[in-house]
Amino acid sequence: MTKSAGDPLPRETYEFSRRDGLVWVISEWQKKGKVSKGMLSAKVYDDQNRVRVTVAPKKTSLPLSLLRSGFNFALQPLSPGIYRIDLIWDDEPVWRTFIRVTD
Repeated sequence: MTKSAGDPLPRETYEFSRRDGLVWVISEWQKKGKVSKGMLSAKVYDDQNRVRVTVAPKKTSLPLSLLRSGFNFALQPLSPGIYRIDLIWDDEPVWRTFIRVTD
């Protein structure tokens, strides 16, 4: 992941093999309205809605320009299947995507 939000993002991928090792989730944030500071975290859920990965909350200040944020998690402990990734701002899910993990 590059530090500059001006650099192009990597291509979007939704299917991963457990042999890939890590999944990186990269997001871009920007101040809209009056909200400028908060806690950014994430959770990964399995198909039974059980939390499998928790990203600890991090104090974040949103700039008027783009802020790029990222985290990764290991694929090895996960079974093949569909997983939901929620990005959370101040304890509220604000963005969601799904990935498929294969052997």
